[in-house]
Amino acid sequence: MGLSRNIVSCIIVGDGMVGKTCLAKKFCGQEIADNYVATIMDTFTGTVSAYGQKYTINIKDTAGQFEDSEVREMVYKESNVCVICYSVLDRDSMESVKSLWVPEIKNFSKKVPVVLVATQSDLREKDNTDHITKAEGSKLAKELGIEQFVETSSFKNEGVKEAFETVVKALVMNKKRKAKWFKPAFGS
Repeated sequence: MGLSRNIVSCIIVGDGMVGKTCLAKKFCGQEIADNYVATIMDTFTGTVSAYGQKYTINIKDTAGQFEDSEVREMVYKESNVCVICYSVLDRDSMESVKSLWVPEIKNFSKKVPVVLVATQSDLREKDNTDHITKAEGSKLAKELGIEQFVETSSFKNEGVKEAFETVVKALVMNKKRKAKWFKPAFGS
C-alpha cells in the first residue's frame, strides 16, 4: 500500500497495558476507558495534516502478542508504518522493544519505517529511577536505528497528534529515500 489518496496504514505493537489503545482512541477522538480492557485487534481511523496535506491514518491496534502467526504476518504486510509503544513506567516493556518487537518487525516488514512511541509520560515521577526518561527513549531509538521517537500522554493529550504526524513524516521520508535509490539504479 502506498500513499495513494493520502491514506496511511499503520500497525501499533507493544506489550500489553502500555497504552496502545488509549493512544489510538485519543488520536481518533474517542473516549478513553479508565480501566484496562485487553485488545485482540481493533481498527481506528483518524486524520492528521502534514506537509500541507490531510492524511487519513488507518490504525490496526494489536494485542501484545497474536497467537496466529498468519494473521500477524498479514497485518504487518498490510501496513505502511509500524509504531512500537512502550510505557515510561515499565522497563520490561522497553526491553521488549529490543528483544521482541524490533526483531518481529524485521521478520515481517523489513522495509517499513518504524516510529518509537513512549506512552504514559504524565505518570512518570521525576526522581523515580525505575521510570524511563525521555533521554533514555531517544537513546534506545538511536541504538535500534529508529529515526523517529515521540513521547505521549493520552490522558493529557500530549504528543498524540505529533505521534501520528510523525507516522506520516516517517512514511514520506522512506518513500523519498527509495525514490533516490531507484532513480540512479534504473536510470529513470
